Amino acid sequence: LQIVIAVILGLVIKSYLPSYFSKKGENLATKEDIKEITEKVEEIRVEYAKRMHVHEKAFDKEFEVLSELWKALIELRYATLNLRPRFDTVNPNETDEQRRMNRLNKFGVSYNNFLMKLLQNQPFYPIEIFDALEEIRSIAYSEALDYEYADTKKSREYWKKAEENSKVILLSIDKVGELIRQRISVS
Repeated sequence: LQIVIAVILGLVIKSYLPSYFSKKGENLATKEDIKEITEKVEEIRVEYAKRMHVHEKAFDKEFEVLSELWKALIELRYATLNLRPRFDTVNPNETDEQRRMNRLNKFGVSYNNFLMKLLQNQPFYPIEIFDALEEIRSIAYSEALDYEYADTKKSREYWKKAEENSKVILLSIDKVGELIRQRISVS
């Protein structure tokens, strides 16, 4: 009886234990694989979260910079186009020279403000926007020089040049506005 039990027990152990240990090994390997995969997924999630945080901060900074630049650009636009307005209101208590100096001073303040924002924030927005803003800065400066050094006798050519500059400035500002809208909608 003991021999029969030992033989049966031996057959059971011989047939059952290898599959038991094999299954146990598979389960252990699966647990190790799952642990390794979980660790890898967690590493990727943390890295992604870091990148998203940096991207969000960069977008916020760029948005802030573009907002500041836009405000300064609109002030520059107003000061530049007001140098030689189409329709002018004249203060009777102000001489022509005082009016010219007041307009040039207002232009100078807005120009310098714009220039500082343009240059100080250059690394924080795309080069395409910088180039378009630099073009406007150059045209505005040219318009101020034309105004400052023009003869007091205003010729037809003087007003024609003012009109050309106004159109270029307005179109260039529209272009910058579109570049900013595209940039914000993509980011």
